[in-house]
Amino acid sequence: MGLGAGVAGFWRRTEARAAEVEPAPSRRVVAFVVGPAVRVAWRLGPALALEAALSGEVLLGRPRLGYAVDGGFVLREDGASVRPRLGVGMVIFP
Repeated sequence: MGLGAGVAGFWRRTEARAAEVEPAPSRRVVAFVVGPAVRVAWRLGPALALEAALSGEVLLGRPRLGYAVDGGFVLREDGASVRPRLGVGMVIFP
């Protein structure tokens, strides 16, 4: 059981779907990621193990998709603030 922290990057690309719309410049958006994690490892030999990790990541500063109308922001999609993650990997011991 533990707590993880990291950074997630998103690339936002915009395009106009109508002639009267002016797209914003494309850019990269960075969000901080924190959340609890549970890890279980099975030792397969003296130098090798199989590990499974389950976590619930909270995205802080995630992108919000929308558009501007008359100087105001209209939210189209907020995205998920919490995302589950399951990972399986091999661990090699020196």
